[in-house]
Amino acid sequence: SACRAYAYAVGQACDRIVELTCIAGLTGLPQVNLPLGESPDGVPVGLALIGPRGSDRGLLALASRLA
Repeated sequence: SACRAYAYAVGQACDRIVELTCIAGLTGLPQVNLPLGESPDGVPVGLALIGPRGSDRGLLALASRLA
């Protein structure tokens, strides 16, 4: 059904997001996730910022300017 196809597509997108963002957690890099809203289809949209080691304050400052 269309509902199952949509759920599958959302699941695939979530899997890809985890692939792209979990590297920061595994390597100890600072990361900030900013929610940006929703797509026209109602799918959450956000921005993940990952910085080099020791850039926590700078990354938070950048995130606060973008929020």
